[in-house]
Amino acid sequence: MVRQKSFYRCISMKKTQAILFAIAYGWIEQYLFLKFPGAVGERIFFNQFSFYHLVLLAIFAITAWNNPRFIPLIALIQDIFFHIFRWTLPNQDSWVTWIFGGYILEPIFLPGTYILLGLIYYYLDKKT
Repeated sequence: MVRQKSFYRCISMKKTQAILFAIAYGWIEQYLFLKFPGAVGERIFFNQFSFYHLVLLAIFAITAWNNPRFIPLIALIQDIFFHIFRWTLPNQDSWVTWIFGGYILEPIFLPGTYILLGLIYYYLDKKT
């Protein structure tokens, strides 16, 4: 007898928590950027990141500590929801294109980082 995977097994509580954290993180980031432009502070790391980003990176690391396989998923969903909440699309000027560039798929621009994060997460998720 073949046993079917339960819904809980497919979408675990830890994965759900990671996804909800990523969505909340994306909303907080876009809200701060739009409503309080000075809240992020002076950009001192690579002329792009501030201490605010270090604090959120620490929260991000704590959230993913017990399940490092969720790091690519959180990073991917957070950035996607950052753009969704701002009603924008990623473009060639976005930081996610710095290293891997991107691809134009009419009518959107798909950062190479999104593809890489998706593949890494797929590999890590299948491994466990």
